[in-house]
Amino acid sequence: VDITVTVSGLPNAPIVSDVDYCKDQLANPLTASPDANHTLVWYDTDGTTVLSGAPTPSTVTVGTTTYYVAQQTAGGCEGAKASITVTIDPLPSAPSATTSVSYCKNEVATALSATASSGHTLVWYDTDGTTVLSGGAPTPSTSNVSTTTYYVAQKNTTTDCEGPKVSITVTVLTLPSAPS
Repeated sequence: VDITVTVSGLPNAPIVSDVDYCKDQLANPLTASPDANHTLVWYDTDGTTVLSGAPTPSTVTVGTTTYYVAQQTAGGCEGAKASITVTIDPLPSAPSATTSVSYCKNEVATALSATASSGHTLVWYDTDGTTVLSGGAPTPSTSNVSTTTYYVAQKNTTTDCEGPKVSITVTVLTLPSAPS
C-alpha cells in the first residue's frame, strides 16, 4: 500500500497597510490582501484571540493599537501574521477668533479673521456650517439689516485632523434716522 504524503509550504503573511484616523472619526473594518485561494484569519490586539472577521478599530481614544492577520490555505495551513498599526490622532482645539462683529448697514466690511495654532490651517464654513468656503475667510455683506453666523475650525497640517468650529456672528445694524 502506497501512502502519499504532501507537505505544503506555509503561506506568506498577507499584504497590509497601517491606518490613521482622527479621534472620533468613523472607522472602516481593517483590510488585508490574501493570495489566491487563501482565506484571512484575523487576530485581536493580543495576537492570539481569533476574531470572527476583520475588526473595526475604535477611534474613541487617542493612541496606537496593533491588530494581526494571517492567511490560511484551503488545507488549513496558516502562515505568518502581519501586523496592522492603527493610529488615532488627537483633534486640534478650536482656533481663536472674535465671535461677534457688528457693522452699520452699508458700511464697508472686512474679511472675518481667526488665528490658527502653529502647524494648523484655518477652514472657513459658510452660514450653514457645513459648506467649506474655498476662498478663505468670508467678507460679510452689509446691504441688509440682519444677523448672520459663519464658522471656522483649524486643521492640523500633518494629521489632517480638524477640530471643533467656532461661530462668528455678524450683526448688521439699522442706520439711525436723519436728525430733524
